[in-house]
Amino acid sequence: MTNSGEAEGQKRAKGGACLSRRYQSGNPSSGNADGACPDTIGGVRNESHPCVKKVRHGDGTKETPTMKFEYLLAPTTEDNPRNGEGSVIILNDGRLLLCYTEFRGGGDNDWAYIVGLYSDDGGQSWHDKHVIQPNIGGMNVMSASLLRLQSGKIAFVYLLKNSTRNCLPVMRLSEDEGESWTASAIVGDHPGYHVVNNDRPIQLSTGRILVPASISQDIRDRSLPQTVFCYYSDDEGRTWRAGEAQGMDAPCQEPGLIELKDGSVLMIIRTTLGYIYQALSTHGGESWTNIERTGLVSPCAPATIKRFPSTNDLLILYNNNQEPDAAKRERRTPLTAALSKDEGKTWQLIKDVELDHTCTYCYVSACFPGEDVLLTYYLGTERNLEALKIKRFPVEWLYT
Repeated sequence: MTNSGEAEGQKRAKGGACLSRRYQSGNPSSGNADGACPDTIGGVRNESHPCVKKVRHGDGTKETPTMKFEYLLAPTTEDNPRNGEGSVIILNDGRLLLCYTEFRGGGDNDWAYIVGLYSDDGGQSWHDKHVIQPNIGGMNVMSASLLRLQSGKIAFVYLLKNSTRNCLPVMRLSEDEGESWTASAIVGDHPGYHVVNNDRPIQLSTGRILVPASISQDIRDRSLPQTVFCYYSDDEGRTWRAGEAQGMDAPCQEPGLIELKDGSVLMIIRTTLGYIYQALSTHGGESWTNIERTGLVSPCAPATIKRFPSTNDLLILYNNNQEPDAAKRERRTPLTAALSKDEGKTWQLIKDVELDHTCTYCYVSACFPGEDVLLTYYLGTERNLEALKIKRFPVEWLYT
């Protein structure tokens, strides 16, 4: 499945016809200097966003680790009112590759494509903006994920949206650190509208790739069931099979995965029931236990689950909204991190990463350069889905 637009994107020469403006974020290495919020990003003036605060960097005298930097990486404009659903991967030479979706409208079905950028300084600045995936869909392409495979290749997964009844996950591979990509190949062939969030696919220790999805026959009809399942591949995406779907009376949406130490797979699920729900697979994602409630309070919003390479604990990022007012409780705020030392049985050390309740935060990606956590996520004021924010801080901060 290719077209001329996509073929142009399959090979991108260094220094080619891409946007080469550097995305500067100030100078976070300058001791006490301010500098989390850049003056310009891609030529667009980054005025003081109500939810972006400049942070001061630690001078080495504080015992508590401080944020290294945070800023709006992709602010909105009149012609580009939505940027988000990012994913970041660490390249073999230490650079970072980020991809995210640029929309020409604010809705999920508006015209959009996926761009890529590079960072040579751990996310403080970005350059060589280029289209990594042109819009080849009837509506758009969106929800990017980058995954390092055991073979060394990079998998790039995104959604190809043709209609509200036809939205499919697609995968491309790179053997040269994102400089070129294979043609797009459909992941699975179930009919319907799939949702695969950004930064979601994983590879198990067995080598199996799992792409977690929720599916509905028409996303406009909220009365139709929404179930969750995984596509799985044991040959790096050459062939795919669909695992068993799992559901309940309420919609099950936007699943995320983590492999546990015993080889089982934990799935976390967005619901309308006021909590994050979960299911467990002991069969490599082919089948699941009954869905059950976790103790994590949440609006109807996605959560992201990862494992710290340095401590081996689990990390979940979600909206711990405990407002007594039901209407306010549905806002995607604050952005909260919780840790688990027992493979997701219990969660502790809950700490807010974003505190401002006048803003919303969602669709988080996370990676771990060095001893740090690097996050990207939507930051919204009038709407949930507006600008892309980036934040980097020490893992230690979550443990203090």
